[in-house]
Amino acid sequence: MNSQMGSLLPSEKLEQSNFSSWEYKMNQYFVEQGYWSYINGALKNKPNITNAKYPTWEQGASGVMYCLKTCVHTHMLSHI
Repeated sequence: MNSQMGSLLPSEKLEQSNFSSWEYKMNQYFVEQGYWSYINGALKNKPNITNAKYPTWEQGASGVMYCLKTCVHTHMLSHI
């Protein structure tokens, strides 16, 4: 995970009325951070835990979840 991640995250938190602008900002962020392949489905298959690529995949997936959990209002966390 990028050590500057928290400072680079969009400050706008998702709520019911701002999905379009939030989505645009998050898409840009995921592309810039190299996480877009997790979002667009290119990395949809998690490698087996014995696969050498597993730690890298897991770190990226955790980064995506961190971003999502950080950029939504608390009441929306149960929807992720």
